[in-house]
Amino acid sequence: MQRVLLHHLFWANRIKYLTIAVVIVAIGLARLGVWQYSRHLERAAINQQINRSLAMQPLALAELLLLPEAEREYRPITLNGQYEQSQVLWRNRVHKGGTGYHILSVLRSADGSAVLVNRGWIPYNDGVAEGWQAKYPVPNGPQRVDVIWRVDQEVRSNTPETNPTKWFTIDTTAIGAALGMPLVAGFAQIQPENTDQQPDSLPYPALTSDMGMGSHLGYTVQWYAFALILLIGYSVVRMRRVRAGTTKK
Repeated sequence: MQRVLLHHLFWANRIKYLTIAVVIVAIGLARLGVWQYSRHLERAAINQQINRSLAMQPLALAELLLLPEAEREYRPITLNGQYEQSQVLWRNRVHKGGTGYHILSVLRSADGSAVLVNRGWIPYNDGVAEGWQAKYPVPNGPQRVDVIWRVDQEVRSNTPETNPTKWFTIDTTAIGAALGMPLVAGFAQIQPENTDQQPDSLPYPALTSDMGMGSHLGYTVQWYAFALILLIGYSVVRMRRVRAGTTKK
């Protein structure tokens, strides 16, 4: 009798602790769902801001530079000037599944400012060879280009540059030092004239658009589903065991 009582108490406590553990895990899964949904909302808000900026009327460079740096991102501007011979490559760029580089050229504006301009994508093999600058020379003569403005990227300490013509991230201060000229902070990105057709010649301009919604909403549903499956599954198992115990009695 005493053994039966001890056995009953042991299993009763075990079930209690197991239930608590299941509830804690379910709450943790649900909180992950809440976090992913908050990320989804954040990304939606960022995309709205990007699209508002992209839809604004183009500014001149001087007008852009009067804005706070945080308000310059994704603003359309019109650049007038002439390209210098200085060019660098932006590593690890993708175009329709193909890996390559973006060519960043220096445009000297009418007021003397030096601006880094992303002229577009070239294939990886073209950028590996040292003759890429001769193969993709800067356009000659006065230029008027419609571009989208981007701010400098976060510099990563684990990606130091050993080649002054090839960069993992765009840091105009460091690039300007390597080229021997001060650059305006930020860079301009030329847009494709027709987004439905691929340009006839390289480099292919890189389309600037919003970030897309990503997979945060899908992960939200996934974490909520895991929490629900755990609770329902545990409840079904417990009910079956209770019914089995009642039947035995």
